[in-house]
Amino acid sequence: MLIKDKLKEIMKWEIISLTVIILIILIFIPCIFEFSKAIYSINKVISYIVIAIVLLILIVIVYKKIVIVKNVSWSMRNYDSETKKVYNFINERRASLISFQGHSRYYILYNDALILIKELMKNIK
Repeated sequence: MLIKDKLKEIMKWEIISLTVIILIILIFIPCIFEFSKAIYSINKVISYIVIAIVLLILIVIVYKKIVIVKNVSWSMRNYDSETKKVYNFINERRASLISFQGHSRYYILYNDALILIKELMKNIK
């Protein structure tokens, strides 16, 4: 049950971060409509391009977060039957969290889950 608890905690934080990104997008959209009422200029065209790029990046991040939440949800259901696939997903996700600044708190959560999955794999063999 420790693995399931750790995966639930990971799921909670992934959903929180997904919600924050969605809220940023929702706050950003009314600003675009207010900005569109401004006087036309060259800066306005460039600003529209920048806004479109930022929105596109945020939408891609939301898509990737949705895929991660889906995979964590799948891992919670199948950690005992498909241990190797769950291990590979958690290991890949943990590796993607390493940055130049060091490890994030997500890295610690994924690392703890990875250790528990390794112990489960040893017990199965």
